[in-house]
Amino acid sequence: MLDKLNRLETDERNLVSFCKRHIDKRFTDKEIRNELVELYLKDELAANVNSSVSRFDFILELLFNLSEMNRSDPGDLLQRGLAYENGDGVEQNFTHAADLYKQAADLGNAKARYLLGMLYAFGKGVEINDYKAKECFENAAIAGDIEAMGWLGYSYYMGMGIEQNYSKAKEWWEKGAESGDENSVYGMGLLYENGCGVEQSYSKAKEWYKKAAENGNKHAMFRIGILYQDGAGVKQSYSKAKSWFEKAAEHNDGEAMNKLGKMYLNGDGVGTSYSKAVKWFEKAMEYDCVDAVFNLGYCYENAKGVKQSYSAAKKLYEKAANLGNEEAIEALDRLNA
Repeated sequence: MLDKLNRLETDERNLVSFCKRHIDKRFTDKEIRNELVELYLKDELAANVNSSVSRFDFILELLFNLSEMNRSDPGDLLQRGLAYENGDGVEQNFTHAADLYKQAADLGNAKARYLLGMLYAFGKGVEINDYKAKECFENAAIAGDIEAMGWLGYSYYMGMGIEQNYSKAKEWWEKGAESGDENSVYGMGLLYENGCGVEQSYSKAKEWYKKAAENGNKHAMFRIGILYQDGAGVKQSYSKAKSWFEKAAEHNDGEAMNKLGKMYLNGDGVGTSYSKAVKWFEKAMEYDCVDAVFNLGYCYENAKGVKQSYSAAKKLYEKAANLGNEEAIEALDRLNA
């Protein structure tokens, strides 16, 4: 296709360059058409293009044929979708990503189906729809996508888009774990820690969490820290809890950062340090930890590591309360009394 464009006459070089540039960027057919028409109407192309409509139409036809070829290649559609989702070489656009994933999924690409499910789960480029997310995860999981197995298990575990079913969660997490999905391994730990669909066992939970943590799963690292903090199935140890929280924090886990802040605030296994507590709460907030918002508000209300400020405390409590934190709601009632 590009060879044909290169053979066009020199007086159309500007148009050829434009076309090749947009083909290389993997723009959608609609985007290419719109921009070409806009340039054509504004007479921004070589002067004799307007007097040579047949050649303009020929180029447009080539572009259309190229986009049709791309549309029939699910792998190409998947890569273009990833580019739009991540803003890689193009402006980030979740709507375009969703459209491209859907096209690839309709052509049988399991990874595209899984990624489309993720967009539905988090409402990126599409409205949040737990049912559609679960449907995408299920189709992709049946087709063998191991990440989809993990999320399908989570859908059953939480009852997202389907009736809660721990045995189904276990079934899919076991399949995912056997295939090497770290989130499925972590999910098995959740089942055993909470006794959901299996006999409750902290020791088995720790075994599963340890496997997931070894593969870099920050949530598993955090849960091991909780087991040591609470002495659940292990000898209680603040030092080991702190070590696991730190590992999770290194992987940007906001909940673990908040726990570290609480340890410094209360002097649990460490020397009390309000300044370190504030630092960890602020960092945890960067990763959307709601409890950290409340805890930082507490520090401002009680002059712990910061200058006392009821107005700052109230703002933080309001933010946390709006996100569902019960302690923040109680704190606001107290301040407003």
